[in-house]
Amino acid sequence: MSIDCSLLRWLLVAVLSTGLGVNLPTPAAAGQVLQVKASSGAKLRTLLSGNPETAKANVILLTGGNGVLKISGKGEIRKPTDNFLVRTRELFVAAGFLAALVDAPMDRRAKPGLLGGFRASAEHGADLATIARDLNNLNGRPVVVVGTSRGTVSAVNLALRETGGVVAGAVLTSSITRPNKKGGTIRDLPLGRLKVPLLFVHNKGDKCKTTRLSGIAPIVDMLKQKGVKAELVVVASTRKTGKNCRGRSPHGFLGLEAQVIKTITVWIEALL
Repeated sequence: MSIDCSLLRWLLVAVLSTGLGVNLPTPAAAGQVLQVKASSGAKLRTLLSGNPETAKANVILLTGGNGVLKISGKGEIRKPTDNFLVRTRELFVAAGFLAALVDAPMDRRAKPGLLGGFRASAEHGADLATIARDLNNLNGRPVVVVGTSRGTVSAVNLALRETGGVVAGAVLTSSITRPNKKGGTIRDLPLGRLKVPLLFVHNKGDKCKTTRLSGIAPIVDMLKQKGVKAELVVVASTRKTGKNCRGRSPHGFLGLEAQVIKTITVWIEALL
């Protein structure tokens, strides 16, 4: 059953007033859930971390891969993942933001999830815009979208389609710039039409073939020529305990999490 914004506000205040889920050093096992109806009619859940009443802004977090987290109605992430934004969402909370981690719609929880071009679709963009507007209605705060890896395609899609002033900016980490059989790139969307500021964050040591640093600078230069405010921050690390395109590698800023989130949150605060 979907929770409307007024009821969700009451539930969040009731839970957060007990001290649960506030500024935890590691992600809580469960949290509050915003549930909306996707364009397909399926349920679409977003896991909220932080206090909406005191949040500086609402930060929508869009993971990579197929985007499937299997968030339960009780706020449990039932699909194990080492994604960068899943691991670091409490750092956004500690910086004073409401972190909103978006799942795939329930009718896309099986393979291929959000792969195969869905991230660039009008349907997906409309779903994310619904979430952005509901978050804004929840506390009146602006929304900043943060995507990582394939989630950067989703982030650009939202930034392009939410034109009501709700989305204040977009952060793209480990951006997809080379297509493969799993999907396209951020170049598949009309980047030059973006109206919000962009922050690109990339790791010089990223060895994932679809997200090499060499593909980012030309995009940033093109955006600036189009009059889009775009900034590129490059970090460097080589630490890796997993595959090149997974979260526990330079692709997922392993070992640099606090530094990268600090860069992002300082940039967001400058927008507000």
